[in-house]
Amino acid sequence: MKHFRKLPIILTLAGLTLFIACNNDDDESEKIQKHNVEFLLNGAKGYAGLVEDMPESSMMELNLNNSIDTIFIEPYGDWSWIRGRNQTNIVGALKYIRVNYPKTWGRGDFNFYPGDLSEEDSLFFINNGWTVNKDLQNNLPTPSHIIKK
Repeated sequence: MKHFRKLPIILTLAGLTLFIACNNDDDESEKIQKHNVEFLLNGAKGYAGLVEDMPESSMMELNLNNSIDTIFIEPYGDWSWIRGRNQTNIVGALKYIRVNYPKTWGRGDFNFYPGDLSEEDSLFFINNGWTVNKDLQNNLPTPSHIIKK
C-alpha cells in the first residue's frame, strides 16, 4: 500500500524533470523583442499631413523591420472639414497603405462630416481597425419604440 502513495509524487517529479529538460532557455537570447509603432495623423493637416507624416519609404522600412510587430495609424483632431477630393485622397492613401504594408492597422476614430463617406469606405475603416464618427453614434437619440414607460 505504501508504494501506491509514492506513485503520484514520483510521477510529479518525473513530469517536472521532463518539463525542465525540454525548456530550452538558449532560444530566449535569439528571440527579437517586438514592439509597436504608432503614427498620429492630425486632422488639421488633411491629406498633405498624411503624406508628410507617413512617407512611403518609412512605411516600407518599418514593415521590413523584424523588431516591429504592428504599425498603428491613429487619427486625432478634427477631420470633419475634409470633404470631396481631399477625403477621397485620404481614403485612397489609407487603402493603399493597408494593402501594401501588412503590418499596418488602424486605431482610433475619424470624425468625418456625417454622411460624407460611402458605405464601402465606412466598411473599409471599420474592417481595418478604425471607427467613424463614434462620438456621433454615442449621442444618437434612442428610438421611442425602444423606450419603456
